[in-house]
Amino acid sequence: MSQTGPQLYLPAAVSNSSNLTTDSRPLRGLVAVVTGASGGMGAAIASHLAAAGAKVAIGARRESRLQELKTKLESQGLTIRYTVCDVTQVNQVMHVMSYCICDMS
Repeated sequence: MSQTGPQLYLPAAVSNSSNLTTDSRPLRGLVAVVTGASGGMGAAIASHLAAAGAKVAIGARRESRLQELKTKLESQGLTIRYTVCDVTQVNQVMHVMSYCICDMS
């Protein structure tokens, strides 16, 4: 019996988001949540998803880094929101999900 992990939908255009135009945003109308987005891979993933047209909610423990990323992406005309979140705390994760459902959809 083979097990497979979750399937990720990632349009080909997302792999090179620097070539996206305003007419080719394959994730337009979708909401993405990225945790660990205060730096490294999380910040890069959030940037690419936003460039592909998604409304992106970012979360991490370091608020100053989240604010920096938000400011950077908004200056590019992208839709991004942030909330401080420690994913080891269930109530904080629930808050992020509630925020996305109520305020971003």
